Amino acid sequence: MTRLILLAVLFLSAVGAQALEPVTVTIDSVSSTNTIRGIDISSAPATSVVISTGMLYRQVCIQNFSATSYLACSENVNVSTLTAQNHVGTILGVAASTSAPSFPTCFSISAGTNFYCRTSSVTGSTRAGIARGR
Repeated sequence: MTRLILLAVLFLSAVGAQALEPVTVTIDSVSSTNTIRGIDISSAPATSVVISTGMLYRQVCIQNFSATSYLACSENVNVSTLTAQNHVGTILGVAASTSAPSFPTCFSISAGTNFYCRTSSVTGSTRAGIARGR
């Protein structure tokens, strides 16, 4: 019985000593590492704004530079700029002017997946800025 009590005291003192030690907890979060670049977004096919899924980005922010064409963005490669279509994406409005781009819109994405945008322009591509975060 004495051995059992001694064993319990040793165990509790060891647990108490561990509880006083600092504990490092790692929380899954987006780091401050960003890749920022300009990109031309086409009307067809949809343009992947993530570009490389090898980097496992978790967020993408898109800024429309066009004062005439809006963008539609979605996880679906079939994203459409037509509001009557089933695959209509989130609409990013036009810029106030060529020197005053639209405010960036950010999307959380599943790591390792693409995210697509398409322009409403039927005559060419639309210039946009993207920032990707890990």
